Order: sequence, then structure tokens, then C-alpha cells
Amino acid sequence: MTPLFPKNKNFQLESSFLEYLKRQLTPSESLQKELKNIETHVIKTSKDVLDTTSLPLVDIFPVGSYARNTYLPYKVDLDIFYRFKTKEKTVLTEFAEKIGKILAKELKVTYRIKYAENPYIQLLYPLSTQKKILAIDLVPTVFVQNEKELHEALKISGMARTPFHNQYLKKHMKNKENEVRLLKH
Repeated sequence: MTPLFPKNKNFQLESSFLEYLKRQLTPSESLQKELKNIETHVIKTSKDVLDTTSLPLVDIFPVGSYARNTYLPYKVDLDIFYRFKTKEKTVLTEFAEKIGKILAKELKVTYRIKYAENPYIQLLYPLSTQKKILAIDLVPTVFVQNEKELHEALKISGMARTPFHNQYLKKHMKNKENEVRLLKH
């Protein structure tokens, strides 16, 4: 029987090339460390600021390709979700419109309010490892304990489903991060 992948020079060359690409598409340790420090700083500062308000914050955590470690080193962004225990869209709007300015001042960065289904904050944070500006989206949404509560929460914010989506992808892409980066490239 002929092997599916014969041990010939072409296959070895292709395999070497794929390994080379995977290495090139993996973020450097310095970039990974810088992003982790930024994430930690933004979340800690956010908690400190939100502790001085009456907004019903439940938790803060990263989502998206950064959280799943599938981001590409040349296309970095950071999405952080803020879940609030509320049934009112006004809480999400208040977060974006009032907290954005305070956070930007505390973090010494610029910001803008952007709009999707509800407003969110985009911080423009300088990256020293790449001499670029990192866009950090701070997205408010409704806290949902489990999937059964999702239907009602979606009436307030479609972003309420994102944490479930993120968990699903993290679970099913575990140990496949390099392959995901390769496909994204």
C-alpha cells in the first residue's frame, strides 16, 4: 500500500514551509507579554473606576482572537467584555458615554465611542513592541448566567451571546491555535 504522504523531498519541503509559516504567524513573546500587561492594566483600572459608580458590574474578561490566542501578530486587537446585571439598555449606554472618558484619562490614552447595537468604547493604546496603535474595544453587555436566560438578554444586547460563543471556540480549538492562525492568514 502506498503511504498517503510519501517521504519525498516535496513533502518534506511542504512540511518545512508550513512549520516556517506557523512560526512567522505566532506572536512574539514580547508582544504576548505586552498584550497581557495591557489587558491586566485596563481591567484593573476599569474595576477601580467602576467601583466608584452605581453601575451593576458583574465581571470583565477578554474575548475574541486575543482571548483564544489565535490572533495574528500583524493584526492585533483586543476585545474586553463588561457584563452588567441589568434589564435596561440604558446601563450599557451609560457605561460607554460616561466611563470611556474617565478610563481614557486614567490610562492616558485617547478614545472614541463607537456604535453597534449599543455604544461601546474604543481605546487607542500605543504598542511599544510594534510601534503601532492597538484598538481595544470595551464592550458592555448583559450578564447571563446560562443559555436559558439568553433569549431575554438578547432583547437588550445581542452581545450577550458572545461569551458563550467564545467558550465554545476556546474548547473546540484547544491545541489548534497555530492551525487557526494559518487558516486566517
